[in-house]
Amino acid sequence: MTQLPIVWIKTIGIVVPLFDLLFVGGLLFYFREPVSAIGLKREQLAQSFCIGAIGGLILLLGVSFYEASHLQKVNPVLGSIGVHSLVLFIIGVVSEEVSFRGYIEPRVSAAFHSEGAGIVITGLMFVLSHYPVKWAVSGFSLWTLEGSYVVVLFLLHLFCSAVYRKTGCLYGAILLHLLYNVGSAVLIL
Repeated sequence: MTQLPIVWIKTIGIVVPLFDLLFVGGLLFYFREPVSAIGLKREQLAQSFCIGAIGGLILLLGVSFYEASHLQKVNPVLGSIGVHSLVLFIIGVVSEEVSFRGYIEPRVSAAFHSEGAGIVITGLMFVLSHYPVKWAVSGFSLWTLEGSYVVVLFLLHLFCSAVYRKTGCLYGAILLHLLYNVGSAVLIL
């Protein structure tokens, strides 16, 4: 259990993703790239949402067995799913998808001239980005990311990446990620 006040954790959970979105927006502005360059576009929107919803439900069902076996580990930061938690989920999910799938992954793939390398490297970055929050919430334990949690995070990355790559539209990956996060929170409360 962490010694950090819950209000600090909740504030960090909103401020960091907002900063992340501003940073990516600043990069797009600096390099004069349109927002559509990171998959925020209307083309393929319906297909992206459908694939994202189906993928989110499949992933959620697939990992629900893991989550159900850990029901005693209630997340003290969330407490209950209220307005603040939903805002946190939405901002966090949009930030992660815009950053990792929309901005970083295509550029890493291009730099390595390999879609597979882009997916794996970005996936590792995605998993590692979850470490600081888990670390703080766990009371600063070095071994806070369990192997099964790492696998689930990497699977989430692969599913979101597949939706984005299939449709070229980021909205489905955002929906998939949101469904997974909210569904997982409901399972552990």
